Amino acid sequence: DVTKPEEVAAAFAKSERELGAPVSVVVYNTGAFSALPEKEEPFSLPYDKFVSDVTVGGTGAYFALQETISSFKKLPAETPKVFIATSNLLGVTPPVVNYMSLGLQKHTLAYLVQIGNKGYPDKGYRFYLATQVGEDGGHPGPEMSGEAHAIAYSNLIQRKERGGWDIRFIKDGSILTEN
Repeated sequence: DVTKPEEVAAAFAKSERELGAPVSVVVYNTGAFSALPEKEEPFSLPYDKFVSDVTVGGTGAYFALQETISSFKKLPAETPKVFIATSNLLGVTPPVVNYMSLGLQKHTLAYLVQIGNKGYPDKGYRFYLATQVGEDGGHPGPEMSGEAHAIAYSNLIQRKERGGWDIRFIKDGSILTEN
């Protein structure tokens, strides 16, 4: 449960214990969505649902990043150190009213990824916001694919250079654009 720092820390400790080494790759793939009770009324979402959603997608990511950095610091220099936040276009586009809480989470992730790259420029740590898109750069629709995510993420992990932080890939896992 990413809303509880002690559970995030326990997950990292368990991974290190079971894998026999600190975690070198983290894929942050969480989010929460509460539909607005009144369509096109962004501030109609009850406060408790808003806080819950933002805690999962924003604060939870911060907890995960704290543990990620702690783990990265234990690794040899030559080991790839990669944090990939699974996202969607809400993280890099103007707001969509009916997806207010999810959009806020994805924008927070985008900001945290950028902060990671700015904060550790010489450490070899790499942070990405990864989004599957359609061939036109828009929503992938029915082409959403777990296999495409696996291919794109594997390619990001194996890179030698950081490249851009905003990664948009298509149904075959190849990168369409990066910024």
